[in-house]
Amino acid sequence: SHYHSGRAAYGGRRVPLPTMSRFTGMRHVHLNEGIITRTEKLVRAGLCEEPSWLKAFKVHPPPPPPLKARKGVPKIVFPTDKLFGIREARQRQMGVRQEPFYAHGEMQSATLMFAQRQWDLMAKHNMSEYEAYESVEKEMVSLKAKALTQLEGLATNLKVNGTAKASFMSAPKAADQMAKWQVRLEAQPWAEWELGQQVMLDHWICTVALEWGWEQERYLRDEEFEYALGVLRHAIFPDIAPPLDEAAAAAAAEVSAMEEMTSS
Repeated sequence: SHYHSGRAAYGGRRVPLPTMSRFTGMRHVHLNEGIITRTEKLVRAGLCEEPSWLKAFKVHPPPPPPLKARKGVPKIVFPTDKLFGIREARQRQMGVRQEPFYAHGEMQSATLMFAQRQWDLMAKHNMSEYEAYESVEKEMVSLKAKALTQLEGLATNLKVNGTAKASFMSAPKAADQMAKWQVRLEAQPWAEWELGQQVMLDHWICTVALEWGWEQERYLRDEEFEYALGVLRHAIFPDIAPPLDEAAAAAAAEVSAMEEMTSS
């Protein structure tokens, strides 16, 4: 009979033994207690016979049941999210696209940097959102102006005093790196370098000669910075031709167009 023989332990009642489903396993076993431990307790209590799979489960225990997934993924909101959106919207209205770019080994975002600085002023200096925005805006304008002044000033200084007396050349590592760049230029003209190699040289100038971080280096997208960097590049490495100013560039383009017309 499929009942416990010791009726006295249950007040004389006939208690049915739990059954095992061959499809779902021990459906009645609580998930907060291991199947093996729970089954062993039932066997020791005489409530069921030892199932054939118990010994195998002891050698190769089954994986724990999966946790119940939460309904939906919680949305993580940072304090700078709203500020980031406002800055991005204003820049878009002005026709400025602050695209993230790769620099110094990681992706950088000028818009995120702006929002982070704005939040710092709000949190640490008790500024309002508007006051902090205006303060960071002025800081960014000042930073850009200082970067251009430094770029043009170093180029002028090197023209007058020469590269050998430049402050960045006092570091042996910088001097050694510059010598290697010079050897590279003697082997192949800069104009024939691949774009990636030209960018690496400009990055070296920015980080070593100017001691810039990515905040300043991102300004090289602007035409005036690009021209000023070309002047500095020529001042450090005279073998590299200086950039043409706007009038000279227009004249060169006109000459090139005339040559194409006559050749055709």
